[in-house]
Amino acid sequence: MAPKPLLSAASALAAASALRTDGQTAHLIQGTEDKPIQLGQTQIFVVQFAGGDVWAVRIAVHQDSTLSPDSVSDLVQQEAATIAKLNEAGFRWAPKLVGAVPSFDNPLSYPYMVVSWLPGAALEWSPSALADEQRHRILCQLAEIQLELAQCTIETSTEALAQQHLVGIVGSKVSRVMNGTLPEVDLRSCFVLRALLRKAVCMESPLLALTHSNLAAHKIIVDADCNITGIVDWKLACVRPLEVTLQFPRLLAVEPDEADASPTENPSVASIQRPPELATDRQVFLSRLSSISSRESPLSSLAATMNTILSDPNVDWKHLIIQSCFSRGIHRWMSERSWLVEGLERDVVLTVHDQAGQVVRAEIDDLVRSEPDWGFTREELLQSL
Repeated sequence: MAPKPLLSAASALAAASALRTDGQTAHLIQGTEDKPIQLGQTQIFVVQFAGGDVWAVRIAVHQDSTLSPDSVSDLVQQEAATIAKLNEAGFRWAPKLVGAVPSFDNPLSYPYMVVSWLPGAALEWSPSALADEQRHRILCQLAEIQLELAQCTIETSTEALAQQHLVGIVGSKVSRVMNGTLPEVDLRSCFVLRALLRKAVCMESPLLALTHSNLAAHKIIVDADCNITGIVDWKLACVRPLEVTLQFPRLLAVEPDEADASPTENPSVASIQRPPELATDRQVFLSRLSSISSRESPLSSLAATMNTILSDPNVDWKHLIIQSCFSRGIHRWMSERSWLVEGLERDVVLTVHDQAGQVVRAEIDDLVRSEPDWGFTREELLQSL
């Protein structure tokens, strides 16, 4: 892996200062006067002004990325637009947007964004790092933050419910597989996934809301007393149906083990390893949702809906099916393990173990019928299986 270029601290300081109109002097802090903070593909310089304001200059340095320059610019522009939307909606857990330059044509030579600095440090989520009381405190806050995010960005869809929304996303996967731009995914598995969505996603709600999409521990900033001060890295945030939005945060989700290269016989969701503290952590989270739903609050209805979604005994399997729509890695991992259907309802198992191919053909027929102008005929799809 090529080393990330160390960007000019003076240029970052100048970029932040140029966004002020009061001429306040500024200097770099948090050690970034010597070296920027490296967070994934982002380099961060922290600027403090004489009046006390502290800003973060977040520079998108996708040195080893397969993304094109236009795609990198689009990500910065999209994240800036999302943060601006959250600021306008009054969501207090996102940084305040100061300004953004999504092009490469600037003194830093990379797209960048300037936002308010969130005090604290990235959450370290491990049993050794936090006492039980601290974990519980963070989880209760996180439940409320997710609900607040949904509540302040909620909107009504005029087009599709959750199942239709996700089926449409899988349809775009089919197009990419047929065009040769998604070689990691098998065509037949797309139609099996399409059928499984009909078993996994059943909420008949037209409501949509913004989801962070990657609420991992290192995106959560906390102070010394385990108070969450904010959430960072909104570049993957997007509006999704509530059944997709109101899922466990990533630090409570069951995720595939990429190191597990050899599927076991008759795999099920129960075969995925879980940290021993996960059940307790989830119960704390669900108890908080239950508490919010039982009181007079603008969040009570959403809390009840989220509690219903996350209390489903098949919540982990449903989560992985939903994530398979967005992640080619999870899609492939699940497909290689027969979609982890062992132990589920008989009709779900038969959807995957469909020796006659009736399920796949039915999904092909439905796709061609619902999207008559989408570009491929039924015969072309069948021949490509």
